[in-house]
Amino acid sequence: MKKNQPFKVYRHSLLILFLSLFMVGSVFAQNTPYLIKGTVTDGRTKLPIAGVSIRINNKFIETTSNANGAYEIVAKIPAGKYQVTFSYLGYTQNTQNLDLGIRNQLRLMLVLQRI
Repeated sequence: MKKNQPFKVYRHSLLILFLSLFMVGSVFAQNTPYLIKGTVTDGRTKLPIAGVSIRINNKFIETTSNANGAYEIVAKIPAGKYQVTFSYLGYTQNTQNLDLGIRNQLRLMLVLQRI
C-alpha cells in the first residue's frame, strides 16, 4: 500500500460527505413554510360557515373552518402555483389559484354560494 492512499480515501470521504450535506440542505431550503388563512362565509346570509373543507390540491394538506368560519393552513411546500379547493355539503365547490413565492403569508377570504 502506498503511503498517500489513506489520505486519498479520507479526502474522497470528505468530498462525498460535503456534497451529501449540500444536497440535503438545498432540498430543505426549497420548502418554505407558508401560512394561508382567512374566513369562509355564506354568500346570502354573510354568516360564517363552520366545517368547510379547505384543501391544497395534490399535496394532501387539508383543514376545516372553525365555528367562526376561520381557517389556517401552514404548508411547508416549494414555491409555485397551487390550487386551493373549498367544499361544503349544500354549497358550490370553489377552487382558487395561488402563486406562492416571495410572500409567505396569504389571507384568502371566500364566499360560498348555496346550491
